[in-house]
Amino acid sequence: MIVMLTLLASAATAYAECAWVLWQQQAEIAPGGSVSSSDWTWLTAEATSTEAECRQASARFDTSLGPKDADGYSTVTSKGKKVRVRNVCLPDGTDPRGPKGK
Repeated sequence: MIVMLTLLASAATAYAECAWVLWQQQAEIAPGGSVSSSDWTWLTAEATSTEAECRQASARFDTSLGPKDADGYSTVTSKGKKVRVRNVCLPDGTDPRGPKGK
């Protein structure tokens, strides 16, 4: 089960009026140290008007997450579970989860 590290109640409301969205990708690390591709989850963390504001928000989140590895992920422990996390700023309308089925 993925541990939700960040969720802002206002993100959904702000998302409708923004130009940039800060997404957080995260997955729980298995006891053996691996992460399956199906374990990754994308969450909206914050919505901003500009790319610069999004990058500032990402920097704030990164500070609380700690050091990053060579791939840009931080490893945090929450409720006894290790989770890999990274923040990504994308333009409004770009969904990192891919296309939705109809």
